Amino acid sequence: MTNRNTGKPMFIKSDKAQDYEDNFLKQITGLHRLGLGGEGDPILVWARIWYRSNQPDVSSELILDLLQKADVLTNDRWAKGQMLFGAVDVENPRTEFRFYRLRE
Repeated sequence: MTNRNTGKPMFIKSDKAQDYEDNFLKQITGLHRLGLGGEGDPILVWARIWYRSNQPDVSSELILDLLQKADVLTNDRWAKGQMLFGAVDVENPRTEFRFYRLRE
C-alpha cells in the first residue's frame, strides 16, 4: 500500500498483529512505564512469548516497537541485545519480559 500524501510505501499490520498491539498496550500500566535505555545505557530485552498456536505472527520488531510505544523503553534503538523464546499455551497466551542493563 502507498501513502497518498507522500507516495512512499506504507507498512500495514495484519489483523492479528493489530489485535496483539491493542491487547499489549491495554496491559501496560504506569508501574510498567519504566523509560529504560538511553545514551550510554543500552538494554538487553529478554522475552518469552507463549502463543495460542504454533503459527506465531509476532515479530521482534513489533515487540520492540510496542515496548517503546508503551514507554517501557525510551527508544527501541537502545535495545542492543535480544533474547526471544517462543512456546505454546492455547489457554493462556502471554509474554514475559526481563530487562538487563548492558554495562560497557
